[in-house]
Parts: sequence; C-alpha cells; structure tokens
Amino acid sequence: MGKNNHLVYPRVRQKQEGIRIEVMADSMRVGKTTAVKVIGEGLRKRGHRVLESYEDWQHNPYLKESYADPEKNFLESQKWFVQRKWEQVSKKVDAKVLIQDVSPEMDFCYAETNRRLGRMSEAHFGEYEHFFRQLDWKVAPAPDLLVYLAVGDEELIRRAHESRREFETVDPTYFLMMKQVNREWLAGATVHPDYNVLVVETDKLDFAHEEKARTKLVEMVAKNLKIVN
Repeated sequence: MGKNNHLVYPRVRQKQEGIRIEVMADSMRVGKTTAVKVIGEGLRKRGHRVLESYEDWQHNPYLKESYADPEKNFLESQKWFVQRKWEQVSKKVDAKVLIQDVSPEMDFCYAETNRRLGRMSEAHFGEYEHFFRQLDWKVAPAPDLLVYLAVGDEELIRRAHESRREFETVDPTYFLMMKQVNREWLAGATVHPDYNVLVVETDKLDFAHEEKARTKLVEMVAKNLKIVN
C-alpha cells in the first residue's frame, strides 16, 4: 500500500485516558471476535471494568447486496462500515478498558484488497479514501495495544469455509490477498515507534477451543500493557 502504511494513526489519533485495545488479523474468519470476548472476560475476571465493542455487520443495510452486486453496493457498504467504526472508537466510555473488534485501519485494508482484485473501481476507491480521511479521527483515541492475529494460509482457508455466512462465498484468492494487504500494513506498523503491536500466532494458540490458550492470550495482553492482577 506504500503511502497508506501509516494511514491515520498515530499521526492524527492520540492516546487518551483509559486503556484501548484494538484487534486486527490477517483476514476475516481468523478469530477477532472470539479474541475480543476472551480478552474481555479475562480482564474482567481480574477485576477491571471492560467494554467490548464488536463489528456491527448485522446492521449494515448494504452488506448482503454488496456480495450480489459489488459494483453498485460495495462502496456504500464500506462507507457505512468506516462511519460506524468511527462512531465506535470515538465514543466516550465509562470503563477502564475498551476492546474494539476490527481496527479502522483494517477497514481501509479491506477496501484496498477489493481495489487490487478489481472488485472496487479506482474511482470508487478514491471516493472511499476521501470519505475515510475526512472523518474527524482527532477525536478517536489511539489504541494502547493492537492485537494482530496471524494464521497460516491453509488454516485461513479452512476457517473461512467453516464460518462462512449464508450470503458469502469463499474465494481463496480473496482471503490470501487480504492477508497480503494486512501484512503490508503490519510491516509499517511494527517498525513505527508509536505503535504497540502484539502478534498472536493463532495456529499455535487455539484460544477458540482451549482454556489454557485463552489464559495465555489474556496473560500476553496483560503483560504487554502492564495490567496488574
């Protein structure tokens, strides 16, 4: 993505009071929502006030139509997602810890993936990028920690098939391109001094099914943020 490696944060978004955690991954279907739940439950058991904020795909009025007719509906679907994400991350919360399912940057990478594959025209991508950047990200707190979920190619495709929604199709090329785009963004993030990134190899840490792995994930996050108890 070149010039987009650093997108909005940290040049605009600033860290504020409280602890903000955002979850990103190689692609869809890697375990972001599960990770948010596991981290939230784990920190809550340690006595912290936690609010979990999830990807609000169920209320996107353009989502299903974007699969049936992407040329007509994909742009509006992506604009809806990023507007909703801005509302979620900029909202003031009465909790010590906020955990956001899917970072705004991953929304951008999703659009970039579709541009590269020709599912989003250059004109529509330009309109989306303008819409993305004109949102007032200065009022959206930056994350204190970005949890990035990594996965191997074969396992990624297996999970995509396993958790496919009824209106979706699983095209391996699509998921692997998304992984490539997100990894390019991650490469820029991990070398930037203002980013705090925790990469979790989900092939080796099955927190979706193993209690020991769930405990390990919470410990990794707590240690990184120096959260006691």
